[in-house]
Amino acid sequence: AVPNFIAWRNNSMVQSAAFNLKADLEKAKLDAMKKKDFIRINFRSDGYDAFYDINQNNSVDNDELAFSRKIDGLSIDMSDTVFGAAKYTRFNSRGMVSGFSGHITLKNGDIKRTVTVDRVGRIRIS
Repeated sequence: AVPNFIAWRNNSMVQSAAFNLKADLEKAKLDAMKKKDFIRINFRSDGYDAFYDINQNNSVDNDELAFSRKIDGLSIDMSDTVFGAAKYTRFNSRGMVSGFSGHITLKNGDIKRTVTVDRVGRIRIS
């Protein structure tokens, strides 16, 4: 019974992180629409940052950060996080992806969930 409980817990952690990521991407999309500006989400193995890149230097500066999330207990699989050749995505003022569609893979050992963002801004978990 104990090994099954551990597998259930690990699966639940990955699923929860995928739901949180989807919700944060939806929030970023709505923020871009509300502010009528681009918002960029940079991914790293332990989390992600969403920010308005006002000076267009592709990194977070003072007063640009919309929100940031650190993922504990699992990671973003950077080898399977793809938006064209980039490790980020951007939403424009119409809520659409500016650039390439792509996906983010969350993992905990062998357990994985993928969050996909398509060109029109639809976000789904698989």
